[in-house]
Amino acid sequence: MKFYILVSSILFVTFLNAQKLKQKKIKIVLMGTLHFEPSETDIFKNNALSIFSAQKQKEIEKVVGKISNFNPSQICVEYPILKQKELDSLYNEYSNNRFKLTKNEIHQLGFKAAKKTNLSRVTAINYYGDFDFDKVVDYAKNSQQENIISNFNQYGKTFMDVVNDQLEISTIKEFLLKINTEEFLQKNALMYSKYFVKIGKNSDYVGTDLVAGWYKTNLYIYTNILRQIRPNDDKILVIFGQGHIPILKHLFSTNPDFEIVSVSDILN
Repeated sequence: MKFYILVSSILFVTFLNAQKLKQKKIKIVLMGTLHFEPSETDIFKNNALSIFSAQKQKEIEKVVGKISNFNPSQICVEYPILKQKELDSLYNEYSNNRFKLTKNEIHQLGFKAAKKTNLSRVTAINYYGDFDFDKVVDYAKNSQQENIISNFNQYGKTFMDVVNDQLEISTIKEFLLKINTEEFLQKNALMYSKYFVKIGKNSDYVGTDLVAGWYKTNLYIYTNILRQIRPNDDKILVIFGQGHIPILKHLFSTNPDFEIVSVSDILN
């Protein structure tokens, strides 16, 4: 009888431990960035950074060191998922000191952090959506809704002025901390929820369709991240455009397999 109780207890404890392991969440950091070298496709562009200056390189190294301390098992970046082999080739060349990094934040943060953390690869997760912004602008002009576009442009310019002011006075670490606050994330997100959705009348939803495309794009990116998760992954770092982060955070916050770790928790 005692033997039976002992065996039952061992089995029960084993079951509980298995359940705990099963329920262990993957820690994920969603780090929003702006382009260190201004994008040609963004509607509003931030100022260029002197990223190769001695001071900025020191600042980059401090951020890279903090990321390495977090010890992610994967670093995901804003690179087309269908070009993973191309990214692998570039990272391999860099790891063997045969590739000179560009200003791109994928290189300066992603590649450097991956190498310092001894990762064998950097993971591509980007998906390019279809955004016909000109169609929305033309519709607004032809339906007496130009004021919405005008207000949007004014808001976007003001927002980017604030961002550029922060770039001017902040270290890389301070800047990343600032633009990843809820305040800054929501200021970016409202461009879609406040302005574009107002464009359209009656059965025309051209502005809403544009926003739906933005959400679809981020859903695809979210799916791409999920598809890259390996059985032993415990910590994931995503380095991506700041405008994508609010939607990605919402999606991961609803997935019980993940625990969102704030940017401030790993950089401070």
